[in-house]
Amino acid sequence: MTPDLTGVHPAHLVPFDDRGEIHEEALGEHVAALDRIDGLNAMVTNGHGAEVFALSHDERVRLVELVDDNVGSGTPVVSGLVAGSTREAVE
Repeated sequence: MTPDLTGVHPAHLVPFDDRGEIHEEALGEHVAALDRIDGLNAMVTNGHGAEVFALSHDERVRLVELVDDNVGSGTPVVSGLVAGSTREAVE
């Protein structure tokens, strides 16, 4: 499948709760609102806007799951990759 690189591909923000954890409900509302933008063709997560460097590996994986659960089935989720080494990137 050739990706459609036209249209809007927003890099969402990540809200945190008082404990410094991903605020899952607020995140779901945020990405669902972005998903309603006319012309949106994909959602970018773990990108520059997602506080990706402040998240653990497990939190980055969870973020992809949460975003995918809260956008429409026709909206692809594209995840960035942040790693300190090739070995870590492969994991």
